[in-house]
Amino acid sequence: MPVLTDHLDYYPLLFQPYPATRTTNGGKKTRMSDPVTVIWDDGTIMTMTFQGSQRHYPSKSNPLMVYPKQLSYADASPKKGGAELGAYLRRRMNVAPFHVITVKDLDDYGRDHVLLRYVSPGLYQADFSGKRFRKMRP
Repeated sequence: MPVLTDHLDYYPLLFQPYPATRTTNGGKKTRMSDPVTVIWDDGTIMTMTFQGSQRHYPSKSNPLMVYPKQLSYADASPKKGGAELGAYLRRRMNVAPFHVITVKDLDDYGRDHVLLRYVSPGLYQADFSGKRFRKMRP
C-alpha cells in the first residue's frame, strides 16, 4: 500500500520518519522500522512493515526527513510480503487469486483506498470495507 507525500503533509502524526541510522547491539545495520500490527475492519490481524524510503521536506526549520514509501505484509521472505497482502485484498474483493485488480474492480467493490488509523505505537487499524463508502467516478 503506497504512502504518498500528500499523506505525509495532511497526516504528519500517522507516519513516523525513519531514524538516521539503526543498528543492532552488535553494531550491524538493521531495517529502518520495526514491524507493526494492523487490525483490519473484518477482524484480520496482520504483522506489517513500513518499507522503502522517500524524502520529504516538511518545513524550513526541519528541511529533510526520510519516510517510508509503502506498507506491506511482514514476512521473512522479501518476495512474499506484497503477494500475501494482495491475496488478502483479492479475497476481500471476491476476485480470483491471480486476478489483476482494475479500477472497475475497485468501483464494483465500493472502495479505492484503505483507510489507515494510528492507534498507538506499533498498532494501526485498517478499513477496506466495501459498499457503504461507495463513491461515483466521473
